[in-house]
Amino acid sequence: MDGHLWEEPRQQNHGAQITYLGLLALARRLYGASKICTNLFVPDSRSVFNPARLDKLACIHARYGVIMLFGVSFLSPWHTTPNQAFTFNFFLVVFFRVPGAILCTRLIWALLFNSLYLAMMTTRVLTESEDFPPTLKPDVVIITECLICTLVLVCTMALHGLLSRRAEMNLHRKNANTQLSAAQSLLRLTCDAVVELDGDLCLTKHCPELAAMLLKGRCNLEGKKLTEFMPPMEVLRAEENLRRFSDDDPEPAQAFHTRLVDSISSRLCIELFQVQYKEMDGRHCHLVGIRDFTDSPGLLAANSEMSLADPFEEPLRWQSSVPFVEVDVESTSTASASSGGEEPRGAKKVFLEIDMTDMRVQAASAPVDAVVGLTAQFTQNAHVA
Repeated sequence: MDGHLWEEPRQQNHGAQITYLGLLALARRLYGASKICTNLFVPDSRSVFNPARLDKLACIHARYGVIMLFGVSFLSPWHTTPNQAFTFNFFLVVFFRVPGAILCTRLIWALLFNSLYLAMMTTRVLTESEDFPPTLKPDVVIITECLICTLVLVCTMALHGLLSRRAEMNLHRKNANTQLSAAQSLLRLTCDAVVELDGDLCLTKHCPELAAMLLKGRCNLEGKKLTEFMPPMEVLRAEENLRRFSDDDPEPAQAFHTRLVDSISSRLCIELFQVQYKEMDGRHCHLVGIRDFTDSPGLLAANSEMSLADPFEEPLRWQSSVPFVEVDVESTSTASASSGGEEPRGAKKVFLEIDMTDMRVQAASAPVDAVVGLTAQFTQNAHVA
């Protein structure tokens, strides 16, 4: 009775059942793995697939080989009949051979394991030619399998190139982000504010430090153009300096002096430290450090190589270093005391607040027309406010 049962035609033979069970065990092991180097079959430390004994690359190759060998077993005589082998081969291409290319890191492995499919189909069509359908001649089966192997190899090469390029782009992106973070950290050590500008010189995100400098604490500066905070006379010059670099410049970095206007119309003398860089999508961006030197000497020397020809640079430096003019009127006081018969008093001083850019006296502590020699310090076009 047992022999009669085994001789009856069944939907699946013993070879198919064993193959399906092995594939199920492999899928369960792969699905339950949290890492690509987890054991394939036996969760024992003595397993040849244990990640402690093999590196990651070897584990990937081992998995690729096991998956491809399972596919070859589906084409064996103990799994499929000659009439089913040719059709089932296309199923293996879609679900085994092409998807398995993601685990193949070398073309030699893809060529080796795909040659097993070619050898299996060639052996079966030559040894079981009588069992194949009349339309499937040996040369047709062999040529078809050669075309399939070529297609799988091309897909493997294309996928390998795509993954390699993606990994390279991720590496370049990480390196660029690291360099940008290093530049930002360096600028923050010397500057009062560090901002990022897009190609239109607009702030890519809000900068609280710049908002505090301009007395705009609650104002969101994101999307604002940097030149909007500059005096009108310096907007054109600042834009020319910020856009002066081209793609061929080996060192797109510079520093120059300019001014900003805060919310109460006070002018701040600042130094701009600019570095131009390119995003992964080709867009040009600018990393700008802003340092206020209104009440302190600037870091950028007037004769420095990084300094640009600037007609306002010297007046700005004078204004920041000598904001007040102190006039000694001791001689005038002495002369007045001598003519009046009184003893000379202590020295008297007149304080003038002068805007060197507009050549105007902004404020004075006493009438200045009585001071001898004051008119020699100004031209006839000078004005006294």
